[in-house]
Amino acid sequence: MNQFFEGWEARIESWDDAILILNKVEERPRELAWRGVANSDHALYSSLYRKLVEPDSSPVESSLSEERLVTLERSVLAQARNEWRFSNTPALMLLAELQHYGAPTRLIDVTKNAFVGLWFAVEKHDETDGRLLAFDVSDRRIKFESEWEGIDPPWWDTNRFADWCHELRYWVPPVLNERISAQFSGFIVAGVPKLGAGHNTRYRKSSDVQGEHWKADEIRSATSVSTRLGRYDTSKNAANTFTWTVAASAKHDIRSRLAKVFGFSPSSIYPDMYGLAEFLRDRPSSEWRV
Repeated sequence: MNQFFEGWEARIESWDDAILILNKVEERPRELAWRGVANSDHALYSSLYRKLVEPDSSPVESSLSEERLVTLERSVLAQARNEWRFSNTPALMLLAELQHYGAPTRLIDVTKNAFVGLWFAVEKHDETDGRLLAFDVSDRRIKFESEWEGIDPPWWDTNRFADWCHELRYWVPPVLNERISAQFSGFIVAGVPKLGAGHNTRYRKSSDVQGEHWKADEIRSATSVSTRLGRYDTSKNAANTFTWTVAASAKHDIRSRLAKVFGFSPSSIYPDMYGLAEFLRDRPSSEWRV
């Protein structure tokens, strides 16, 4: 069980629950970006941040920092530019392309479509609860112009964004590949959480007014971006993230309903050759249709 999310999560036990919750959430005047993961116990890490917590990376809590992440990021982009000669591609575009091909980046995949997010939450691991996350990205969208289209990421200039490690940003890339359009894709782009004086009050462990707050190292062990949890049915402005667990027992039925209503399937969500190769590699032959 992921204790970081536990105090704020609601529960989806059926297709009807999902429809009720998603309709209610969409009624509120927010722009939301959605993310589904098939195992609710997983931390909210970017693939590059995960490199900091691998066994060969001296995974002490003090190593989970924005400074360490930028060091890794500089190495990734140096390899891309110096060895593979992607020297003229803007940093954000290059990171998006690398993300598509499975390279470690700080980008976190999200979708504009709540039902696509739900599909990812029920896609596999029917023995395990899934998780659905919604990020409030109202007024946080990146416009790919001026400071965002440089060869170096703008966040490397530590004086440029005072809120880089305290807020989320959201980027909807151009259609660089088939998956971006099929999945209504976007990315959360943000720094590793930092807590200034009094900032841990934004990271409450539950909705209990008198409840405890998470410490900085606990937050960075659970998430690679500023994730201030709240209830989707309240109007607290401090929260930027809402979450639900999806019962393992409901996954198969929800997946079937999504296929019937929206036509979602591995081939529609992953409509490229990589998707076909992954399906044939990872799925039992009994699921191959003749």
